[in-house]
Amino acid sequence: PFMLPQSISGEDALPRRIHNPEEEEDFQVSEVSLVHDLWHAYESCTDRTPARPPTFFLALRKWYSSFHLEKKFRCFVRNQHLIAVSQREFTGFYPVLLEKKCDLEILIQDFFEKNVQQKFESVNYTFDVYVTRDKRVKLLDFNPWAPFTLPLLFSWEELQGSFGEEELVQFRVVESQCAVRPSLKTAVPYDY
Repeated sequence: PFMLPQSISGEDALPRRIHNPEEEEDFQVSEVSLVHDLWHAYESCTDRTPARPPTFFLALRKWYSSFHLEKKFRCFVRNQHLIAVSQREFTGFYPVLLEKKCDLEILIQDFFEKNVQQKFESVNYTFDVYVTRDKRVKLLDFNPWAPFTLPLLFSWEELQGSFGEEELVQFRVVESQCAVRPSLKTAVPYDY
């Protein structure tokens, strides 16, 4: 999902209208992502049917400017087991994540076991969560288990390899300022 930049309001919210040069690249990248999802999303599915669904629905999330980027995580599920969790915003180092890494892992694992595992139809998938200040885990969205879903602090080779053979969840956060990865610009405004 994506949203219009803050500089656009009410009557200015017209499709294909670029409001300043800095927004043009973000708009084009978002448009390409949406077209990809509509035309190619089912290509990597093992249980796909020859025909695509007759209709699609665009679901937009409400944008909360109060979200703290360091509290978003991507979770990787293989064979209905949570095998890995990655800091979603990997372009920044947040020391608080190192301090609370074990607590966050327990919260997310518990949320998965109670609210997602065995309730979501797919066997292999990813999902994104947000951990609130009062330690509640909120589900943001689901993504396919596929190379076009960014693995963030992992690689797809790692995720498809030996992870998950033991009971431990691999939990990764950026551990120093030197480990910050460059940004991948794939959507607007903070969806990487």
